[in-house]
Amino acid sequence: MLRPGETITAIKAAFRAEKAGALVRLAKDVGRVGEKAGTRGALDTLRIAQGPKDVARAARLAESKGGQTRAILKTLGRGALLLATGAFNLTMWVFGALLALFGFLSSIKATTERATEAWLRRKKARRLRQQAAACLPSGPALAGAVAQG
Repeated sequence: MLRPGETITAIKAAFRAEKAGALVRLAKDVGRVGEKAGTRGALDTLRIAQGPKDVARAARLAESKGGQTRAILKTLGRGALLLATGAFNLTMWVFGALLALFGFLSSIKATTERATEAWLRRKKARRLRQQAAACLPSGPALAGAVAQG
């Protein structure tokens, strides 16, 4: 059994200014779990959680799943708390992959457009050279006209 003086000192140490914010957040998270999943859900969360971050994850889970939270915690255990982080990481990876795919397809499109434009310019220049060659008189006639001139 503790002496009253030691108990007061222990309580004061627990409620230092730096730690008070974290304790308040923890209490709010436990309260959110209790509101959405019930008292047993809050107790299950405290049993499974290894720190305040786990309790915060459980609070987000309780807000999204409501009464199913306790069943999810019973079935998946601590994995249910880590599942949200994994889902977020997976979502960010997929989003990054989609952006990379979009960039790749955009570069292919631009390359194809440039190659097509160059091909059309060469084709048009060749056609114009052929038309100009067809309109000019032949070589010996041209040489005679120059000699007369």
